[in-house]
Amino acid sequence: MEPSFGGLAWTVPVGVDVGIAVFTALDLLLARVGMRMSWLRLVPWALVATTIYLNVAGEHDRVAAVAHGVLPALWVIAVE
Repeated sequence: MEPSFGGLAWTVPVGVDVGIAVFTALDLLLARVGMRMSWLRLVPWALVATTIYLNVAGEHDRVAAVAHGVLPALWVIAVE
């Protein structure tokens, strides 16, 4: 991220992860009050796919790639 964002490179993973939490919470809240929008579930899934890609893209070792991809994938499984 540094070549594109420079000193603000740290904001990319933070923004993606905050987006996952916010859209998951919004989906759960709307489900609780009976106003669920089915397309809204796709937003956290897309953000999790993005964070997995960003985590794995810089790794050259398979074990490190799996280790960086497992926790975001577990988030989707746990929420579903």
